[in-house]
Amino acid sequence: MRKIDAELPSPAQFDHVITAVPQGGDLIWLDTTPEVAPFRFLLFNLRDKLARVVPPGKPAYLVKTPAAPPFPTSVVFNATGKLGEDGTLHSHMEVVARGDLEVPLRLAFRRTPQTKWKDLAQSLSYAEAFAGEVSNVIVSTPESTDQPFRYTYDYTRKDYSDGENKRIFAAVPGFDLPAVDDDAKQLKPIFLGAPGDFHYQSKIELPSGSTPGVLKPVNLDLPFAEYHSSYSFKDGVLSSDRRLITKLQEVPVAQKESYKSFQKTVNDERSLYTYLNASAVGAVPPNTEAVRNLDQARQAYQQRQFEQALDYAQRATVLDPQY
Repeated sequence: MRKIDAELPSPAQFDHVITAVPQGGDLIWLDTTPEVAPFRFLLFNLRDKLARVVPPGKPAYLVKTPAAPPFPTSVVFNATGKLGEDGTLHSHMEVVARGDLEVPLRLAFRRTPQTKWKDLAQSLSYAEAFAGEVSNVIVSTPESTDQPFRYTYDYTRKDYSDGENKRIFAAVPGFDLPAVDDDAKQLKPIFLGAPGDFHYQSKIELPSGSTPGVLKPVNLDLPFAEYHSSYSFKDGVLSSDRRLITKLQEVPVAQKESYKSFQKTVNDERSLYTYLNASAVGAVPPNTEAVRNLDQARQAYQQRQFEQALDYAQRATVLDPQY
């Protein structure tokens, strides 16, 4: 796209119509295209962009749209469940979203008949690598945009404890931090999106007699983001708490190496097993190459390269059949 000339902008360079309402010395920006966007909320591709405002009876002028959403971005995920003696996990899941994830979720449930909400929630569960069955889906009203969007469901996964190995993952999704290609020279900042707070927790009641090895906490605090995790086992309940706080919309090129290390630590932690009856063994990761292939599978999936994603995922299970 050509750079916009402020003296003579071309109409061909503008591809979206939104509303700008004068309010004192400011403008209130409104976009009705998504139909379920909160008041004053612009999608990320419309933020911090030059827009040509055309007021009635006055000359048009160029101005930048807001660079940030009108409220903090956040996603909360809570899982509360029980692991049976047969290795089946029964859990109740809750997702609460505000910001860039909120709008596509609202739109997806609004456009889907209520009778198909279970199928939609099942697809969302699969996208987060939860292979169990979804039921009893409850969704907040998609049009109630003055409050965060919330949906809950019950989740059942057979053989969650990995058969004879008796080991589990924390029942939380991963954080989708963009990967950086080691072989490519990073010439542009790494885009993280609107700064936000992403807090994922799980509490799983384990079978009687379990003595799990508890994972070690992680605490990272860098200029562009923070990551904190903690784990505990008390009164028969294994608890996991992971929190990612992004501070910048983009990671500067100069901080590429720090970001790569940060991203690897965050991603690798999702791949740690906890053994249910092996305190001495504790928690160990799966095959390193399997982890790398699964990360590539997730990235390909996000880019809608489904055949490539499947290929990487299959490689991961060949490298570590128990993964």
